[in-house]
Amino acid sequence: MADARRAVDEERQKLATYEADLAAARQSIAALDASAKLAATERATAAEAQKAAEAAATRAGEALAFGGREGKGDRA
Repeated sequence: MADARRAVDEERQKLATYEADLAAARQSIAALDASAKLAATERATAAEAQKAAEAAATRAGEALAFGGREGKGDRA
């Protein structure tokens, strides 16, 4: 009877360890999920910033080109 009780206690200890490991794994998954969502948001923000910068560069180039044409027309 003592052997059976000892075996049950050992199994309970193993179960407690497995439950703790499972809880830690779930926390890690939640942290990784949050990190992935943040990275995706940052990537989207960077893409939008790049688009805005490219549009601004295009407008600046067009303004310079237009300004150059105006300057030539004034001198003629």
